[in-house]
Amino acid sequence: MDWNTGSSGDNYRTFCKEAALSTSTFNTFRRNPNYTGILEHVNQEQGKLYLNHIKAKGLTEEEILNSIRKLQIIGGPHLLDVGLKELVSTTALRYLHVSLEIKKHYGERIDRIVEIGAGYGGLGVILSGVVNIREYICIDLQEVNMLINRFLAVVKPGFKYCAYTLNNIEIDYSDLVIANYSFSELNRSLQREYMRKVLFKSSHGYMTMNSGLNKSENFSHYTLEEIKHIMPYISRYQESPLTSKDNYVIRW
Repeated sequence: MDWNTGSSGDNYRTFCKEAALSTSTFNTFRRNPNYTGILEHVNQEQGKLYLNHIKAKGLTEEEILNSIRKLQIIGGPHLLDVGLKELVSTTALRYLHVSLEIKKHYGERIDRIVEIGAGYGGLGVILSGVVNIREYICIDLQEVNMLINRFLAVVKPGFKYCAYTLNNIEIDYSDLVIANYSFSELNRSLQREYMRKVLFKSSHGYMTMNSGLNKSENFSHYTLEEIKHIMPYISRYQESPLTSKDNYVIRW
């Protein structure tokens, strides 16, 4: 299983393994160029957009800071000024925004969640402060799963978690499947395998996409129309805030 990480893909996998095994690397992995090229690259302006959307949902500054506290230090993220009284991880703000959207659409309790391309598990950490989660299943590359396990062991989230590769996961159901761009960055054969093993078995889904609108991608990724044909119950929505013109969200 592989994501379209380009020439940096091998460096990313190697670095994730190193961060999982080395304490000194783990302590600053979220600011290392081998990592920020793939994740942890929400810029200052995007962070401000996410903050505005979060505030519009009624959260106070103190509630926002408390919600992202666990992602402010571990892994040594870059902290930026977005207009709060503290410098913050803009990636954590993005995860909080997504978590609030998930709560709005699916309620305050979601027993079993599967995340495709879970990174280091940060979304699950933030989401667990917004909704009640019993079990969180991460699917990623083997080296990334090593990092997920180390990160979550340090955070000690209040839910059962496990990390699998696509090859070794077998689930009978999930209440919600999440993907932040990861599903849309897979090639068609892997997308098809994820549909069979995960999406078809999920009662609900919330997936932010960055491919599928352009029919010229047909041989690289499934188009949105093809996905709708296979899964006619899905609905498309604009990503908000829109961080790239071809981004969108599909839900069911």
